[in-house]
Amino acid sequence: MIPPAGRSIRRRLAAGVIALVLLGAGAAAWQRWLRYPTLRRIEQAGSVRVGYAVESPYAFLGPDGRVTGESAETARLVAARLGWRIEWVQTSFEALIPELRRMVEQFGDAASVGVLDQGNVLYIAHFSEQRAARRIASIGVSYPAYATSMGRVLLAFAEPESTDAYLKELKPAKLTDQTETSITKLRSILAGIRHQGYAVTVDQ
Repeated sequence: MIPPAGRSIRRRLAAGVIALVLLGAGAAAWQRWLRYPTLRRIEQAGSVRVGYAVESPYAFLGPDGRVTGESAETARLVAARLGWRIEWVQTSFEALIPELRRMVEQFGDAASVGVLDQGNVLYIAHFSEQRAARRIASIGVSYPAYATSMGRVLLAFAEPESTDAYLKELKPAKLTDQTETSITKLRSILAGIRHQGYAVTVDQ
C-alpha cells in the first residue's frame, strides 16, 4: 500500500516523465533542438516515442497487450488531440542510472534528471560520486526553477510562450544572499543560457 504522500509524488513523477518525452527536455539533444524545436520535429514526423515502466496503476499492459494506465492514457489523450502516433518504449526509472553514472565518471561530481513541475524542478533521477547525496538533488524533491542551473536550462529551452508566462507570474524569493530575484536579470540570464547551451549557478 503506497501512502497518499507517496502516491502524490509518484503521480508527479509520472506526469513529469510524460512532459519530458512530449516536450523534449532531454539533455542529449540540446544542440539539435536549438535549431529544430522538438514539437515541430514531432509534428513533422507525426509520431512520438513515449517511455513507460510497468507499474500499476500508472502504466501496465492490459489483457489485450495494449499499454494502459493513468500515465499511458494521459499520453494517449494528448497525442490524439495533437494528431500524433505513439511508439511505446518500455523502460524504468532505474534505466536512467547507468547513463548518469557514465556522465559522473566522465565529468565528476554528480548528474541528475529533472522536469519542470508547476514552476519547480522535480528531480526524478540522481547519481553522485559523493557518499552523501545532495538534498536538493534527491529523487522526488522539488526546488524553484529560477534558482537552479537545471531549472534555468529547462526554462531557457522551453517554448518561449511558456517561459514568458512563468516569468510574468513569478514572485521570486530570496533563498540565499546570492539568489537572483530580478525578473529583468533572470530574462537576461535565460537568454545567455540559450546562446551558450548550459547554465551555472553558485549559492543560489
